[in-house]
Amino acid sequence: MSSSNEVEIKKEPRKPTVIIYPSYIDRNTSIKFGRKIGKSKAISNPKPQEIAGVINMLGLPFELQATKGYSRDTQRRGRIKVRLYNQKTNLPLKEEIPNKRQLLFKICEKFHEYRQQMHKIMEKRSKSQPNKKGKNQKGKGKGGGGGSGKGRGRGRGRNKGKGKKKGKKRRK
Repeated sequence: MSSSNEVEIKKEPRKPTVIIYPSYIDRNTSIKFGRKIGKSKAISNPKPQEIAGVINMLGLPFELQATKGYSRDTQRRGRIKVRLYNQKTNLPLKEEIPNKRQLLFKICEKFHEYRQQMHKIMEKRSKSQPNKKGKNQKGKGKGGGGGSGKGRGRGRGRNKGKGKKKGKKRRK
């Protein structure tokens, strides 16, 4: 019989994916509402699409789930499901990112680089597509440009009693 002090610990296999919510790395979110890293390394107002772009830069497989919400932050929608571990060997796909916390730090490191790249792309697009206005377009903004200038766009607004009347059906 072996000594009674030895306890056999069974390690359950890790889930191959981790979930990242924007609140985890948002500088404006308190720890109470879900921030997982320090404010000095956190990002201001990250969007799920931006986080997905950074994860793509890191070369990890991911799935953007735009309709999912975080229970601590009910106003913001979206999360990213990242495959961090190999399903068969249970080892990290990237040696420099062994766990979820390191993934959060890497996302924050690369985030500024990603935003700069996106800013350059948007500048190129705006330069290559000059603002053109046709003959029939007035420079009014929303609403299609015509009409008397009243209201908020196309359409007549609410139906003021015109059309079918609803009520009891008459019996024959």
